[in-house]
Amino acid sequence: MGEHDIPANLNFIKDANPNKRVTYIGYAQGATSMLYGLSLKEKAVYFRQLVDEVVLLAPCIFLDTPDHNMGGQQGAISMSY
Repeated sequence: MGEHDIPANLNFIKDANPNKRVTYIGYAQGATSMLYGLSLKEKAVYFRQLVDEVVLLAPCIFLDTPDHNMGGQQGAISMSY
């Protein structure tokens, strides 16, 4: 889904609003799909051109970090590219 479906939806939105960038809001599977799409190096330029910001709510993932508490922070995860 992150490799084909989300880009197809973004292209549909871009065709309807050619001069606008998209704010993507994903919940659960939609958040996980976007995380997968963002992890693909071949899609990095594509997402950078079309997406202004990404809001991910309740992604279905498990983050395994060395200290298992994200440096003492809980809640929001900030990603930039």
